[in-house]
Amino acid sequence: MAVDANTGHIEASVLTGQDVDDPSQVGPLLDQIEHEVASVTADGAYDGEPTYERIAQRDTQIDVIIPPRVTACHFAAYRSQ
Repeated sequence: MAVDANTGHIEASVLTGQDVDDPSQVGPLLDQIEHEVASVTADGAYDGEPTYERIAQRDTQIDVIIPPRVTACHFAAYRSQ
């Protein structure tokens, strides 16, 4: 679900089955919104390159507010292992 933070109005929604992951629905949600999107806020389940890439395809000026997953680590630290 996409909600306008200023008005509280639902701007977009997608109903999926349990076999669909949430990040795959970022594009379909963004596609439903006709006006400019200032920011995207989501939980850590959305933290991943596909989410960031899809948002950037819409507009590189969108602020993305997604906390890292619990298992996240800095890429440089991961490569040195």
